Amino acid sequence: MVNQRKLATKLKLSQAAVSKALKGSADISEKTRARVLAAAAESGYHPNPLARALNGGRTGMVGILTRRYTGYFFIRLQMALFQELEAHNLVPLVSLAGATEAENGKALGALSRYRPEGMVVFQPWPEWTHPQLTELSASGMPVVSLAKGAIPGLCNVLSAEREAARELTEHLLSLGHRHIAYWGASSEDGPLAARGEGYVEALERAGLSWQSALRIPHVASLERVAMEEAVVAYMHEHPETTAIFCEVDDMALAAIGALRRSGYRIPEDLSITGFGDNLKYPNDMALPPTTVSHQPEQLAKLAVRLLTQGIAGEKIAGDNWVYCKIVHRASVASPSKERKLK
Repeated sequence: MVNQRKLATKLKLSQAAVSKALKGSADISEKTRARVLAAAAESGYHPNPLARALNGGRTGMVGILTRRYTGYFFIRLQMALFQELEAHNLVPLVSLAGATEAENGKALGALSRYRPEGMVVFQPWPEWTHPQLTELSASGMPVVSLAKGAIPGLCNVLSAEREAARELTEHLLSLGHRHIAYWGASSEDGPLAARGEGYVEALERAGLSWQSALRIPHVASLERVAMEEAVVAYMHEHPETTAIFCEVDDMALAAIGALRRSGYRIPEDLSITGFGDNLKYPNDMALPPTTVSHQPEQLAKLAVRLLTQGIAGEKIAGDNWVYCKIVHRASVASPSKERKLK
């Protein structure tokens, strides 16, 4: 790889002279600057952003604080973010966070040493926060949180999950469903609470009251066999149910598989929805679930747009929302008049 030292040797100049010529310093003659620039272009020289950072110049780098994700949604989101950064001539510098405040602080410190021009934080749960984030933002560094939960004091890019859950439930209601069960672990302060809130809001708008009998017992272990047993048992106890709103796509897949094996026709006897569009090859499935997409490409576009505005000196702050999109698939239909109750 060609560096300034090699250019200096080739041109028989000092490395300091080459550096000044590349930076456009006034104390270098136009003739020398032209020679250096021509040689740099010919040899394919590119500035080393790390060296520029250590010298206090602009780096073109953006710190990415993330975790090890295996879900398809997060893979799509990260790839979309990297592509957006590349389109803006920004280089991602990734650091993996941990499960404790100390580990997060160490990861942030590692990024800060390279003087990134901004920071993007993948923050899956609201409690994953570190004081250094707000300190960085307060110091003038643009920090964008790409998260499920807003971090006070930061510029947050969020998915409008509550509205999407309400819209999905309203879609089921419009098809004629009146007994719509909810399957998930949502609590009032949980990370997926907005999905349950949107579901309940849609029921109430339709004049239907939320009842505890509409909740399918949650399987904390998420063990597949236990999940399948839970949903089949619920349907045996509540045969009036015509639709199930599953909090995540994995639950929808478990419900579809178990209930079809138990003799239910999906969607004739029972409609099932997921949430998250976290399936890599849905079209290869025998019965892919209707779901909600967070539109990761749109999340990435908004995050990078806000980040570049912050790098340019504009003030960025507050909660910035991206609309979620319902993905209609074969697992939902109007209740059949010839429905076979089990």
